[in-house]
Amino acid sequence: MFDLLTPRIERLCLNRSRPHLDGYRDRPARPHAVVHGTLPNPLHQP
Repeated sequence: MFDLLTPRIERLCLNRSRPHLDGYRDRPARPHAVVHGTLPNPLHQP
């Protein structure tokens, strides 16, 4: 299901959703994390 040894992983920004997308209004569903680039995977061994 997940490739834990991939060379790069997605960077998920949890706090960006509120100020940039949803604001601070109250709603029944939780905001989704925003993908903001990739990072080197520390588990990857070339």
